[in-house]
Amino acid sequence: MMIGLTESDIFALSMFGVILLSFGVLLMLGFCMFRSAARRNRDVDNLIDEVAEDERATTVEKNPAGEMKRELWEKDGDWWKQ
Repeated sequence: MMIGLTESDIFALSMFGVILLSFGVLLMLGFCMFRSAARRNRDVDNLIDEVAEDERATTVEKNPAGEMKRELWEKDGDWWKQ
């Protein structure tokens, strides 16, 4: 059987084998990711969501339109006019 194969045939078959191995690795990675996601702890997800919600609630401060929030050490914007 090897007598009928040329060098280019062997090269094509080896490339086909490499492609099949690559797809096999990708399928195995997908299967492992799916399996580990199924075993994920839901309490940890709930805690992460709760912490993210708390951070969003504390960082959003609403100021009236046109009024900028000043620090205690800052002077008024028109201090030089007085």
